[in-house]
Amino acid sequence: MLKYQYIALELERYITENSLQQGDKLPIIETLISHHKVSKSTIIKALKLLKDKGIVFLVRGSGIFVRGQSRQGYFNLLPSHKFEQVHHNSSPALRKVVGMEIVNALPEVAKALGFEKYTKVYSAKLVHYMEK
Repeated sequence: MLKYQYIALELERYITENSLQQGDKLPIIETLISHHKVSKSTIIKALKLLKDKGIVFLVRGSGIFVRGQSRQGYFNLLPSHKFEQVHHNSSPALRKVVGMEIVNALPEVAKALGFEKYTKVYSAKLVHYMEK
């Protein structure tokens, strides 16, 4: 395991063990560098990994913040994800958006996402490719 991957796991563990919630701020980059005794580029790679997994988000000039927890049955549509995922048999899988519209959230969806009933949400139609 590479250093930045290990640090990403440590930061993920830190978030879980300290019960950090959406919007909670993580230590600044300089503190992470000092604590882990690594270069800035290693910390940046670790944070990018966490960002790509949808665990944190960075706000230039403000800091590093915890993103809301992922929910089973829901996909993160952040551009950095590119809808890629590893299937249980480790073969690469790809999800491609074939349609998207704004709809009123169904009551169960609104509840799962912590929204009020009938909040407008994106409804995406995806094709899941298992092989090329």
